[in-house]
Amino acid sequence: MAFLKILVKVSKMTAAQARDLLGTFTWGAEKVEAIMLVYGTLVDHEQLHLIVDHLLPQERQAVVQRLGRLVMWNTKSTINAYRLNLSRGMDYEIALSLVSRSRKEGLWRTDPFLINMRGMRINEKPVEEKELLMLDKYELPREGMLALDYVQLQQAPEA
Repeated sequence: MAFLKILVKVSKMTAAQARDLLGTFTWGAEKVEAIMLVYGTLVDHEQLHLIVDHLLPQERQAVVQRLGRLVMWNTKSTINAYRLNLSRGMDYEIALSLVSRSRKEGLWRTDPFLINMRGMRINEKPVEEKELLMLDKYELPREGMLALDYVQLQQAPEA
């Protein structure tokens, strides 16, 4: 750990390099602490999933508690199942990002079968398809549980 503390002060690394380095840590709490140290040195934060995908569930939970849920969201993934508590700030931001990505893709405008927010439910109540087809005007509630499968149908343009 002492070597890592020196290393993070003088260098930057990719998530893949950090994953390899962190593979030398075996004890859960020490591994989580090491992730906290290297996170600030990552040049590709969006690739954090390369590191956390190899953690045990309790280690992943500790990282989420320390860094926040938003940093764990893999924006490059094309298919994900979500269960978000809209009253939590980070969950709401993730939900807004999904709606924004869906609006940018826009394929649902011409073909309702190409909708990418599938099986959407708020508080276990299905969201009507006609509401989803009005996605340009749809507004998420500020509270409740949102569950959905998100399928990215094409590469969305950058914001």
